[in-house]
Amino acid sequence: MSSLNQNNNSSNGGTFLKIVSKNPLLSLFFVGIGSVIIRLLFFQNELLFSSDNLSYFKYAIDVSLTGELPSTFSLPNNGWPLFLSIFFKLLDSENFYHFMNLQSILSIILSTITIIPLYFLAKKFVEIPFAIFATILFVFEPRIIQNSLIGVTEPLFILLIVTSLSLIFQKNKYVVSIAFIAVALASIVRAEGLFLIPALCIIFLIRFKITKKNLLQCIIFISISMMIILPFVLQRIESSGNDFLVGRIILSSTAFSEQTQNDPFQIISKILDSMYILLGFLGKLMIPYLWIFIPVGIILFLKKDQIKKILLIIPGIFLILPSLYAYSIPALDSRYLFPVLPIFCIFGTFAFMMYIKKTKHKKIISILIIIFIISTSILFLNSKNQYIEKQKEFLELADIVNKKTDTILYINLSPVLSHLDSASLLKLEKFPILSSNYDNHLKVKIVDYSSIENFFPNMEKNGITHVVIDEEMNNPVIIKQIFEKYEKYKNLKMIFDSKENGFDYQIKIFEIIQK
Repeated sequence: MSSLNQNNNSSNGGTFLKIVSKNPLLSLFFVGIGSVIIRLLFFQNELLFSSDNLSYFKYAIDVSLTGELPSTFSLPNNGWPLFLSIFFKLLDSENFYHFMNLQSILSIILSTITIIPLYFLAKKFVEIPFAIFATILFVFEPRIIQNSLIGVTEPLFILLIVTSLSLIFQKNKYVVSIAFIAVALASIVRAEGLFLIPALCIIFLIRFKITKKNLLQCIIFISISMMIILPFVLQRIESSGNDFLVGRIILSSTAFSEQTQNDPFQIISKILDSMYILLGFLGKLMIPYLWIFIPVGIILFLKKDQIKKILLIIPGIFLILPSLYAYSIPALDSRYLFPVLPIFCIFGTFAFMMYIKKTKHKKIISILIIIFIISTSILFLNSKNQYIEKQKEFLELADIVNKKTDTILYINLSPVLSHLDSASLLKLEKFPILSSNYDNHLKVKIVDYSSIENFFPNMEKNGITHVVIDEEMNNPVIIKQIFEKYEKYKNLKMIFDSKENGFDYQIKIFEIIQK
């Protein structure tokens, strides 16, 4: 009798997982609905774009109006704005906020439906209920939620990457070929997608074995990818002289060689520094809840003596390579690691499996873990959701900069300078119009200077009329030396100090008086 009761308890403990196993699509639907609800809770209806998202917005508007690729400016990654332009063409509105909202809503949708290919990918490595859990780990990650709200490239890029990985593990080779189409489209959205093509080839040949027939098929798949990418390459070369794919990799390699002077010790030092930064960003990415699952999950995953584990590690390595280069510059942004996050979330399910198996109360523990994930994500997002108030001040200051300056020296990425175009948008009486009517990107110039002696001659030579100092930015030493004692320079005059005009955020505008 005692044995029978234990069996019943064990059966009841696994009921929750059995329900999920029998209704995976329904479970996936509820995960998707939950993720959309949270995204809409943090969606800011009057958020003005100000950085990369504004560039994509302007590009997409220009394409939707002219039906042609813009000749006035080029983007390294124009796949996302080209996709946007289709929807902008269909939108009947004269309010630019409606177009920006649409851009954000599309990225929310793309970020959410990534759970579908992620589920099918995870199902190749874990059982159905745990594959559902992998989607929960990913879709409720607060930085992924934040990223999906601002209309940038990552949601579409990650969707295409995860789709290609889920398809490469299918048995049907015709379906496998679509994986190469998906990764080609991903490469148009972001150049880093190219790194996944060799990874797909390796996975294909490991799964189907290296034979002459399979090698030929692999070459055909690569050719299909290249045929999709080629028209975009030709257009980019024609408009800017760079394909922003292979050319970008070559330029990056050249820049790395120049930085290290091809010295083996410098190369090793640079790589180690990059890895250190990468690990730091990975550590931050684990907050608030992934640290409980991913580190333990990776250890458990590596313990499994299966060929499958190699197949999942291969794309992870290739997806991390671009971030290693980015952190060697260093370009300090956690977004470079977002494409590899779905793979990490699959690793994390192995930790979840272990936690569940060690308890008799599987249903209660599973529900508590999911509640913990969602609640910590919401708390994290609440703590970061203060930008909208700051943006109002940035826009006011940007409007003042627009009115008081002509050509500005670019010093560091300033939140005020990045809002110059946004401030111009607010003044428009008609929309949609071509970006050339409100584009201020030519107003800010990058000019070299190596000493105080050649600073002013270089400014005059390049037509710089004003300098905007952002007191919260890490300004270069020469800038600090000049502008902390600006009174002693006769050709330098401070014309605006935001603190003296009642603003919380401090900027100072200086006019360079030409001789």
